[in-house]
Amino acid sequence: MPWEPLPDANKEPTRVHEPLSKLMDRLAGASLTTIEVVMDSWADIVGDAAAAATTPAKIANGVLTVRTSDPIWTTEMRWLEPAIIERVAALSGGTKLRSVKVAVAPKQR
Repeated sequence: MPWEPLPDANKEPTRVHEPLSKLMDRLAGASLTTIEVVMDSWADIVGDAAAAATTPAKIANGVLTVRTSDPIWTTEMRWLEPAIIERVAALSGGTKLRSVKVAVAPKQR
């Protein structure tokens, strides 16, 4: 049997970023770009001291959950919440981030 191209062989490749971003927007309430910005630019968003003590854990329904092992950072994150939302929006070109929640958990070894 001779080789024949698949029926879809003439189609242009599809970029994965756009459909994946739409999926993440539905699942997490934030675009893939927003998630990438938060994860990659955390120190730029909150500053070096806060970045050393906190870690962005997840975004669900527009709520960014930040993990820390020190409860003192819960108050600091509340104070920083408007600035965090504003900086994420500026860096990502707009976002649906609504609030920041802090979860205190022991340090992972």
